[in-house]
Amino acid sequence: MAPVSTVDLNALATDQYLNAKQVRERYGSVSNTWLFRRMRDAAFPQPSTRLGGRTRFWLLSELLEWERSKLPIDADSVGE
Repeated sequence: MAPVSTVDLNALATDQYLNAKQVRERYGSVSNTWLFRRMRDAAFPQPSTRLGGRTRFWLLSELLEWERSKLPIDADSVGE
């Protein structure tokens, strides 16, 4: 039997696309206006692709990175 290869579950989880509704739900069922305001902020991830015309999708990995940048403390300094 061949050895089972290890899969980076973090990479799998973050290579997902979220539509606008899923992004709004991720941040507490915020409004469309909240999302449009974030999109005008250069620090907020912009939609990575538009499939089917007007549908916007965001990469989960980019949203996670934006969330990390908003943390009030440096993760490396925890426990010092």
